[in-house]
Amino acid sequence: MYDFPKAFFSSSADLFLKIELAYLLLGILTLGLIKLSVCLLYWQLFARVVFRRFLMVWIIILVGWTLAFVLSGLLECGSHLNAIFGTPKDYLDHCGSAIPSGWAMVGSDVATDFITLVIPIPVVCTEFWFPYASVLNPLQVLSLHLPPLKKALVAATFLVGAL
Repeated sequence: MYDFPKAFFSSSADLFLKIELAYLLLGILTLGLIKLSVCLLYWQLFARVVFRRFLMVWIIILVGWTLAFVLSGLLECGSHLNAIFGTPKDYLDHCGSAIPSGWAMVGSDVATDFITLVIPIPVVCTEFWFPYASVLNPLQVLSLHLPPLKKALVAATFLVGAL
């Protein structure tokens, strides 16, 4: 029906692969920024010194995680950046670390999500779940002064983000 030249399809495929790589890298960056924004929300909600020190360390870890996986996605083929956009043989020859790196990103993403969601739980639920746990864990000392039911509701609100 339409008579397109072969160069049209190869340039469209190259453009598609370049857009796909940009989409992948922006997706990883977005995941890191979402986690960072949740940590900054915790920073505003819980103004205790020990908790903020922990958050500073966690924010540094999240920034490192984000930068590591964005650079890993960008440099997965080393100096052969065109291998990403080439034939499958070129990709397999030069980009062997892409699959293990992808699995590492997924696993560490789930772990950092879980840790980010669990961070406020000791602060909110200290007295509700473990009234004498402050002896066991220094973070447990940082508790909100709320009735037990409200503490459970606040904890449930933070865990809604897991959905």
